[in-house]
Amino acid sequence: MSNNLVKKVAFFIFIIVSMIALIMYGADYKLRINDVIKVYVHEQPDLSVTVKVGPDGNISVPIVGVLKAEGRTINEISNDIKRGLEKYLNMPIVSVMVNQYASFPVYVLGEVNSPGVYDIGQEMERIEQVIAQAGNTTSSANLREIIVRRGKKGLEEMAKEIEKIDYEAVLEGKKSIWIYYGDTIYVPKITRGTIKVIGEVARSGEVNWYEGIKLLDVVAKVGGVNEDTADMSNVKLIGLDNKVIEVDLQDIIEHPQKDIKIARGTMILIPKLKRRFVYVSGEVLYPRMVNFMKEEEMTLKNAIAKCGGVLTDNAKEIRLDRTTGESTMISIDNFLSDRESITVEPGDFIYVVPKNRLLPRERMNIMIRAFQ
Repeated sequence: MSNNLVKKVAFFIFIIVSMIALIMYGADYKLRINDVIKVYVHEQPDLSVTVKVGPDGNISVPIVGVLKAEGRTINEISNDIKRGLEKYLNMPIVSVMVNQYASFPVYVLGEVNSPGVYDIGQEMERIEQVIAQAGNTTSSANLREIIVRRGKKGLEEMAKEIEKIDYEAVLEGKKSIWIYYGDTIYVPKITRGTIKVIGEVARSGEVNWYEGIKLLDVVAKVGGVNEDTADMSNVKLIGLDNKVIEVDLQDIIEHPQKDIKIARGTMILIPKLKRRFVYVSGEVLYPRMVNFMKEEEMTLKNAIAKCGGVLTDNAKEIRLDRTTGESTMISIDNFLSDRESITVEPGDFIYVVPKNRLLPRERMNIMIRAFQ
């Protein structure tokens, strides 16, 4: 077989292979970085080369020089090379084909059995086929909220960067989703359908979530709040994204039309009311630290009453030491006659000053008389 015949056969085979490639990938396939292309110039072996599309998107062809290849079709490249060679050759015959396609990577992350990077072998593939390559979803996968982040190609085709996919609808054949090379699929873990309630409630724990459940519904399901100890004006709702929203539960209870919906997975924290206490010492029946309930008035009279009252036989006056450092003296007569209504603050110190320092026996007699 002559050399000319061999060359003609080789050229014919090259043309056939090129046509097959065009049929498989389409004549409008646009070259990408790392594609390897073969340039065949008929009867010009020195000008026939195999080149790779470089990181800059260019190729280098003998005599013709550097050409932009990324984003252009085979026909466009072939015509450019032909025009470049016409300066040196008479009617050059040029054929170009993709010798090796760059990979078509898709990233599959999250609740799949084999997370990683997968080559889909073409520009686009159905989402179920891609997830199948990753070993399918795990039993913990949230199929209703799969996230697809589009790459460059997907963004061009779909015009949106992020899509939330109901994969159950895909599996049921109700919708079709195409994944393009460069896209990322994230399969999140299912969030249990509960709301967690902690703090000053009758029964801390979890409440089953359902669409439309509101704050008052949740509070009712845990037996209500501990009204004496709950700080209902500073209830915190902590979402799955760790965003904290503060609400006034007392206001919502008084105005139910202000009730709000609670999202699945929310944690509701009902904090404890800051302690309301004062210290009482000196000539009272039971010197001690006095706690006030939420609705109780914090007054000097109430504080001393909680200590059994003043031992009047030996009480001289009352000294009120504020947490601010200020001190006030109140006469026993004014205190007993209700002529002064004095408010106390958390942490204040009340000292009922004795007239005389009593012996233990004398003090016991006064305390006995107080009970009579």
